[in-house]
Amino acid sequence: MFFTTLRSQRKSCHFTQDEVAFLLGGVCGTKVTRYERGTRTPPLETVLALEIIYGTSARDLFPDQYRTMQKQITKRARALLKTNRGSPYKRQHLKAIIT
Repeated sequence: MFFTTLRSQRKSCHFTQDEVAFLLGGVCGTKVTRYERGTRTPPLETVLALEIIYGTSARDLFPDQYRTMQKQITKRARALLKTNRGSPYKRQHLKAIIT
């Protein structure tokens, strides 16, 4: 999914990999290629830059990674909720994370 989402976003904006690399502050499109193929994970700064360049949220640019993180956080929130510690507000927020 990495490849198709980032690449399709780039193509829909009619940018070459070199042009996206330039906008990211680089010289050539090698890193862009690696991001699109999923062989390299972009740092947060680059993810935010890609949001700006493509006008699309990080959640939409990296849907697989988002779903993976969502599952991990939900699992941890359930575990934390089971400890029964904390204020009612904290418990409410944990329940909101889970749903």
